[in-house]
Amino acid sequence: MLARMAPDSLARLRNRLETARAEAPDANAQEDLDLCLAELEVLWEELESQADHLARERGRYTAFFDYAPFACAVTDGSGVVQEANRALCELLGVPATYLPGKPLAIFFADADRAGFRGIVARAAVDPLHGRRTWNGALNQPDGLAASIELTATNLPHAKGSATSLLLFVRSLD
Repeated sequence: MLARMAPDSLARLRNRLETARAEAPDANAQEDLDLCLAELEVLWEELESQADHLARERGRYTAFFDYAPFACAVTDGSGVVQEANRALCELLGVPATYLPGKPLAIFFADADRAGFRGIVARAAVDPLHGRRTWNGALNQPDGLAASIELTATNLPHAKGSATSLLLFVRSLD
């Protein structure tokens, strides 16, 4: 969002500096404003470079996550899906647009939902971001249950931010 807002903001700031330069009372003030304009251009170029780098990194992360050969999801601390990859969608038999915002517990066999919620709750409060592994059964689109191994890990965040979990699901069948 910064990259979309910044060109307009930069143009307004440049115009203000150029107006101030034209109205500057003496040559020293004009030189100072010229330096400010030059610094602004350099900072803008650095910002564009960083934005490009971040876009490339985001693209690499997205490709890695989406096309990983194993099923995985990022959830909140209670197991509600924030992101899910293609392998998990295929395993659950749902389109990619269906999972975000859904509690992953709804895909587990009734007898395993409490176990899933327990592993997620323990991982969510783990201060060392340790991994928790649990075996259960997922309901499949064909009505059969698939034995799985689920590994949950608490993702580190900045202080004060909400908990996110990374879940890996491996079929045991």
